[in-house]
Amino acid sequence: MIAAIENAEAQDASMAPRTQSDTIAGAVRGLGSSEVARRELSSSDVEAVVERELRERREAAATYESLGRSDEADALRRQVAFLETFAVGSSSP
Repeated sequence: MIAAIENAEAQDASMAPRTQSDTIAGAVRGLGSSEVARRELSSSDVEAVVERELRERREAAATYESLGRSDEADALRRQVAFLETFAVGSSSP
């Protein structure tokens, strides 16, 4: 879940500085010059990421169940139940 939120903070690749032709391939000049500030997510952005992750886990659990893989489905449902305790406005299907 934390990784999903951190990924949502990443800037689009178009925001990265342009590479220089006289440096190592794919590099830019200067220490830290290739760094791009991460986006600051609002609480509603974070809630949207959490809800998406919950939805994906629910869908995967249903898929596992339909394939007869109850152990995997149960593990995902336990993850959903745990994460729902932290999700604001989360609704079960």
